[in-house]
Amino acid sequence: MLDLVERRLEALEKALTAKLLASIDTTIEKVVTKIMEKAHEIEDTGIEHTIVEIIPTRKTQQSLYLANLYSPPRELLHQYDHFVHELRQMVNGNRLVVVGDFNAPHAAWGCHSTTKKGARVHDAAQQHGLTLWNDLLHPTRVGNSVSRDTNPDLTFTRDVHNATWTRLPDTLGSDHHIIQIEVEQAHRSLKTGKARLTDWTAYRNELDDDSTIGELKPG
Repeated sequence: MLDLVERRLEALEKALTAKLLASIDTTIEKVVTKIMEKAHEIEDTGIEHTIVEIIPTRKTQQSLYLANLYSPPRELLHQYDHFVHELRQMVNGNRLVVVGDFNAPHAAWGCHSTTKKGARVHDAAQQHGLTLWNDLLHPTRVGNSVSRDTNPDLTFTRDVHNATWTRLPDTLGSDHHIIQIEVEQAHRSLKTGKARLTDWTAYRNELDDDSTIGELKPG
């Protein structure tokens, strides 16, 4: 009798587990199908990058462009201002997130010294209205016995008003923390036409004047 009950419980558990997994798969599929993405690229900059446009299904919502770049420590990013300029042209008023391992020391993000490369990144951010979201109390790279914790990984945005930046504890075996940024959905500003209001008092007065003139004309 006990064996029969155990077999039935085991069968029920398997059925419930299968149903739960099917439900999870369906939920994930529904979420994924609501998100469309499109890859972009900026040529002739010499900057290693990936650009993804996240396209919402509703036309009233804005797209979100995510630009992820990597710059080795010895690279000088001579074309970075041009790169950001082209990004702005591509985004065309939509929201923009620029993230990556810049390796560009600057005092503005907690470094002891400022390099020419760091100055280029900083000046481009100022020139193009980019906002830095890093929390300087939480460096993104783990130091060692001969180097301190630093912030080579930077997160900038443009036209993003509500976001949450978080340095996760995970490093996945490297000396860089995983960075998470949450951006709230934004709606497009609707264009409205100009309303034309009729001055009914002036209209009635004009009608009265026309009637008076008509009455004065000989029949």
